[in-house]
Amino acid sequence: MQKLNFIEDSVVDRHYIFIINPISGTKKIKNINELINRKFAKESFEIYTTEYQNHATVISSQYSDQPNVVLVSVGGDGTLNEIAQSLINKEAKLGIIPNGSGNGFAGHLFVDKNIHHCLERLKNNRYALVDVLLINDKICCNTIGIGLSGYVAKIFNQNGKRGLYQYMKLGLGKFSEFKSFGIQIDGQEFNSNISVEIANSSQLGNNAYISPDSLIQDGIAEIILLTKPKAYQIPGLIYDVFNRRLNSNKLTQNFISSDSLLKLKDENYYHIDGDYKGMSAEFEFKVLKSVLKIVV
Repeated sequence: MQKLNFIEDSVVDRHYIFIINPISGTKKIKNINELINRKFAKESFEIYTTEYQNHATVISSQYSDQPNVVLVSVGGDGTLNEIAQSLINKEAKLGIIPNGSGNGFAGHLFVDKNIHHCLERLKNNRYALVDVLLINDKICCNTIGIGLSGYVAKIFNQNGKRGLYQYMKLGLGKFSEFKSFGIQIDGQEFNSNISVEIANSSQLGNNAYISPDSLIQDGIAEIILLTKPKAYQIPGLIYDVFNRRLNSNKLTQNFISSDSLLKLKDENYYHIDGDYKGMSAEFEFKVLKSVLKIVV
């Protein structure tokens, strides 16, 4: 859990906008509208349900310049990312009710999945200013994955089945056939990679820590290169991921950077915050420091 630096919120009479992704996650929050109505009976609020991709961005952009507004993401990292797109260097704040398959960003912040606790925390009279990444002109709150993790994100999204088990099953099923690749980072060559992660925060979700030392208020990102493992190395790799030890695994190389240019010989799959974004051979990123206000 990261210890955050908080700012006391001088704004009174907050207005809460709950944005619910109805298809996010493996378990739906029962009676979410009823719970919000009961818990926020004395507050000012509205509830929206997304109907299409990027609908959360459309909704949140209407409120982004209003300092008394808290836009609450009820979904996973993808929903949160859509809302964050419109909040960079804006007045409105972001709240989180994690209800996705992984919830990596919420996990890094140690946001309790208990809906009652989440609703109460939203009333905290404080917020944190946190970093995001700008990658190929797209905002990333959590992680960017290139190579195998990007490909798994693609088939995971197409598969329709959610959850950690399904994600692990797809990843393990594809790693043996996935070709390793070389990558240049600021002109330096690294070969035999199966996946490259650029991390703003520490975990992919479900307590799977891709970058245990990452912080979201330090102005830097971590770049993690993963060499293709042999079959006998996979159990140890999985153990290290779930025990915050991946940065010491001999299959990984780790770097820190506030801005870098990554080049591949050929295009490869990539995801941003768990959502598949297509293929690219070039990735330019920089850290945008203290640009997103979060109520936690």
